[in-house]
Amino acid sequence: MSDDSGVFTCLSYVNCIAIGLLLEYIAWVKLLFTVWVTIHLFCLAVLGKNLKKLEVVYIVTSLLVPTGMAIIPLVTHSYGLSSDGTICYIYANTSVALIERLALWDAPAMFTLIATSTAMIVMVIKLASQLSASRPADWLLDTITTEVTLTNEGEGGIVLSNGLISRSFLLSPDFGTVDFYSFGTDASILRAISPEAVVTLDGEEYNVGGLLSSVQPDYFNRTDISYQVDPTAFHYVSHTTSQPVAPFHWEPGLRHSPSYSQWPPQGLTLQVQFGPPAIVKRPEHANVIIVISYEMYVGIPLMSKWVSILYSRISPVRIDSCVVELLATQKPYAPSVFDAYPFPWEHDNNAPTSSWLYVETTIAHDSAVEWSQDSRAQFFPGSDQPYLTVYYSSGPGVFMAGNSQGGGAG
Repeated sequence: MSDDSGVFTCLSYVNCIAIGLLLEYIAWVKLLFTVWVTIHLFCLAVLGKNLKKLEVVYIVTSLLVPTGMAIIPLVTHSYGLSSDGTICYIYANTSVALIERLALWDAPAMFTLIATSTAMIVMVIKLASQLSASRPADWLLDTITTEVTLTNEGEGGIVLSNGLISRSFLLSPDFGTVDFYSFGTDASILRAISPEAVVTLDGEEYNVGGLLSSVQPDYFNRTDISYQVDPTAFHYVSHTTSQPVAPFHWEPGLRHSPSYSQWPPQGLTLQVQFGPPAIVKRPEHANVIIVISYEMYVGIPLMSKWVSILYSRISPVRIDSCVVELLATQKPYAPSVFDAYPFPWEHDNNAPTSSWLYVETTIAHDSAVEWSQDSRAQFFPGSDQPYLTVYYSSGPGVFMAGNSQGGGAG
């Protein structure tokens, strides 16, 4: 009986040593892997350094160092059953064993816990600040103070931007919009190049801005594009900038409006002058000057556009119609359902008309915002090529003579 008890006691002691050895090894493996992962993430997120090709070092040290740490208590016979008899580990029944346990586990574990927790807090603060800085400004939530600028881009290009949207123009070989970008959606609105405006004078139609592209209008492939000039269009002459002018009298604070509003609004106006083609369809048209104004504002993804037609001869010229804006857009920027109806109230009441681009005119009557399929694009089943036109639905039918000016819908 005593022999059996002795064997049992011996086996229990050996099992306890094995369990203690295994626990010490596993604990150190987890500890070192935590340390290495924390160091790697800290260097990457906070210091901006990528510790490349150190994966082997992480694995080797995390597997070999714990072996040594687990063998030391085995050599010093420190493994045993805890005083409460619940676990086999480094028992601290003497001062030497207590120091050994503190040195081999308690102190390293506590130091690692404090160090990694501190590093994690620093990383979270750093990543949160980076995320906040990289988040696109939301003009509905944030106060946007970025000024509207007109900058040169590449050879013969200019960009009008307020940090929320930007519209890029090419000046040579002729004037045209080559990009209309939304920083909120991080995508281009534009699908193809279109004239900047279309005017009909005395029954003769002219494009304004003679820029043509070689790519199909189904998709704006900027990597494989060349530009040509429409010889029958009004061509770019020059451009200037100015500050916005109040179109009407208004005082901030009236009718419960915010008293801190600025009027006229802060922004920048780009005025582009176009001259007639070399060969006009009627002699009087050689004296017509067209000015297109693009006005962008601070703190809101909004811009206005209007067309001014100037004429300084006695013989009258009639403005039969004026298309102020033509945009070949990507599908998300067009209403979910669109057709040739120019007026919202002519749509089916149940048809969704929302889109990422909202367009309206300042003309109360006889102006239209029309979405339709782009007739220039090839039709593929299930595809949409939205085309926006903003125009006078009738007229204006204005005669100009002797230093006259006609205006298009804005």
